[in-house]
Amino acid sequence: MILAIFLLQVLLATADAPTTGPASVPTSRPAMAITDGVLDRLVADLNSPRFAVRERATRELCDLDAVVLPKLAQRYHAAVGEEARHRLRYAMETIFYRQELAGRSGFIGIRLSQQAITDVVDPVDSRKCYGIYIIDVIQDMPAAHAGIQGGDTIISLNDQPLPADPTSQEFISLIERTPPGSTIRIRVLRPEKRIRRISIQPATDEASPTLGLTLSPPPAGLVTGGIRVVQVAKNSAADAAGIKVNDLISAANGVSVATPFEGITLLTNALQSARPAAGVQLAVQSSEDVTLEVTVGRRSPQYVTNPRDRQEIQNRFARWWREQGGQRLRSPEPIQRVIPFFPLEAGPLEQERNADIR
Repeated sequence: MILAIFLLQVLLATADAPTTGPASVPTSRPAMAITDGVLDRLVADLNSPRFAVRERATRELCDLDAVVLPKLAQRYHAAVGEEARHRLRYAMETIFYRQELAGRSGFIGIRLSQQAITDVVDPVDSRKCYGIYIIDVIQDMPAAHAGIQGGDTIISLNDQPLPADPTSQEFISLIERTPPGSTIRIRVLRPEKRIRRISIQPATDEASPTLGLTLSPPPAGLVTGGIRVVQVAKNSAADAAGIKVNDLISAANGVSVATPFEGITLLTNALQSARPAAGVQLAVQSSEDVTLEVTVGRRSPQYVTNPRDRQEIQNRFARWWREQGGQRLRSPEPIQRVIPFFPLEAGPLEQERNADIR
């Protein structure tokens, strides 16, 4: 199914995506109306021997208004050739999903950890706040143009703390509801590239089993740059060694702790087992406070919101398709991968086998 390979909250495009235009544009464009004659010409062009003609016709079909969907379904049933049918399927899905995403069009092109970080420390007022880890940034999208990077942790939007939500969904909803073309301010904590090697020598009477550090493990299943420091006890061994709040610890005694599950355990064990004579050797990165301005783009149907929304849209499309007389298809024979916009096995109609049609 096409949507199964789209990005979740801001997911990456697949390698098989077409060169039909950007997935995010700064201004809106109304969907096109069309006459039956022009529609027939475009459908006929899907069988043109020239690839450029087929691409152009597909782009124009994708730009059509949703009122034309029943007509496209009729022409799909009458179409000759697997490529023409698959291009028509792609156009119908694109139009259908664009209609479903109406009112949720704001898009900047970042892929986020679904689970929010709940105990980031704001460098300005030293208060704990929510953070959202950016896994990666889509090239040539608004976030990338503004300088946002994978590995950044978002801590505020438009100079306001992030919503008190244990997931990233509320933040995504705020971006979706932002009109394309608007400028937003995103503040992030960014790990510095320089890695400091720090030796912590515990005192003989050290009271803290972690040498004065309070640590925050990354969200479950997420590999980040390391274990975040959320508090440093005054006059502790960690304080004396120069560890700061929001530092990221990536290794202890030469062993990486930047792992999603056992990293916090490895680091805690290394701190607790440190002795005054040997101490513990840490690899540490400071976090830079960076504010960036991003011009919001327009979400393309290539980039659907989250798994729940994606499944609901898939189900609605499958129900609509059945209402149009659509049938489940056999697995199509392979054709050149440059022809379809997505792999042939990724079409939504096969999803009907497992979809919960409501």
